[in-house]
Amino acid sequence: MSAIRPYAGFWKRTAAYLIDGVIISVPILLLIIPLIAHLVHMAGSLEGASESVKLASEIRSRQLLSLAQLVSFILPMVYFAWMESSSKQATLGKMVLGIKVVDANGQRMTFWHAFGRNAAKIISGLTLNIGYFMAGATRKKQALHDQLASAYVVDKNFQPGDELPDVQTHFGILWGIVGAMILSMVLFIGLLVGAIIYGVQHAPGQDTPTPAVQTAQHS
Repeated sequence: MSAIRPYAGFWKRTAAYLIDGVIISVPILLLIIPLIAHLVHMAGSLEGASESVKLASEIRSRQLLSLAQLVSFILPMVYFAWMESSSKQATLGKMVLGIKVVDANGQRMTFWHAFGRNAAKIISGLTLNIGYFMAGATRKKQALHDQLASAYVVDKNFQPGDELPDVQTHFGILWGIVGAMILSMVLFIGLLVGAIIYGVQHAPGQDTPTPAVQTAQHS
């Protein structure tokens, strides 16, 4: 029997994402903390070293930081893709919330399909996260990256062949959120510009010295 509303709601998806964020942060921290300690030790050992040694050390440090950034970027996508293409079709966070990911036919996604969907989250983020908020407003509760990948986030009891019906849209809420975000950005930029102008005008040494007034002496 088809579920009337098989889709996972926006807040349930958000809660699952937060749980996954905590989980994936553990291996990233286990990578970053020793790296930082190594770089600090390396910097301390260069005191009195020649310029060529310092330059070589700086290049190595930048390479290590670039590698760490790459791993921190790729690891979450691999985690999400691997878990969402598994037999559970869900990350640990989604399992806790009782939801999973399916393709356009309601079937389990392949690893590369799931990887592409998670890579498309970059686009959802570049839209000031509006792409994520779309999961609470569209007819099939799809975020922008879901639409790009032809995927759905549904209840764990959803089965292939079950209907994926349209549900009531809430674009009024979405546009309200967009408007609030834009207004907040405008206010923030305005305050920032005002603070910069105030700082420039009142910077030390910017005040114009007042000419000394000489009083005529009358005998």
